[in-house]
Amino acid sequence: MKKTLVLLILASNCFSSVLKRGDFQLWNAMHTTFQLKDHLGLKLEGEVRTGNDVSEVFFVYGQASIEYKPVKWFLLGGGYRHQWIFLDSKWFNVYSPLLDVKGIWIIDHFGITNRNRVQYLIIENDKHRWLYRNRLRFSYQIDSWKMRPFIDDEVFFLQGGGFVQNRATAGIIFLLDDWINLDLFYMLRHLSVDSHFRHQNVFGLYLNFFF
Repeated sequence: MKKTLVLLILASNCFSSVLKRGDFQLWNAMHTTFQLKDHLGLKLEGEVRTGNDVSEVFFVYGQASIEYKPVKWFLLGGGYRHQWIFLDSKWFNVYSPLLDVKGIWIIDHFGITNRNRVQYLIIENDKHRWLYRNRLRFSYQIDSWKMRPFIDDEVFFLQGGGFVQNRATAGIIFLLDDWINLDLFYMLRHLSVDSHFRHQNVFGLYLNFFF
């Protein structure tokens, strides 16, 4: 029963030793996008998350997806994510095919994006479940400083668990060059544990490449 509960929670990207209220975490990621054709791209991602007050690695994932963007305001993506979660001194696997549908609206320097993601979580030695995520982001590009500040909010709904997580984020995307940028952000995450929400403090650094 304990394992089932924890594996449900790790579907929301967490595990038991970092469920304490007010935990400080560091998330580091690298994303690389290759332009295959005019409207088609390949995106590769990898991320490592350190929790328990930035003292232990508890979550790692690798992801590959194909993105199709026929017009400026719409993107459709499909791919696969492999997750490794450290639990009870052992690493567990979660296999997760996923589908993204994103709306994109740009007005002058102001941008709005809404990403809808559906994941099917194939959990090792446990029940498989659907996960739905919705993220709404607002950004503003400052050309003279080569940066794009943003705020966003993301909600998670898990099959059999309902509303399990909320992520409120504020950060800056530094536009270093045409082929590289850097995301720095702070996220206040609320996670449902035993029918109560606990918060964690997440600091993130993402490096993005474009080819």
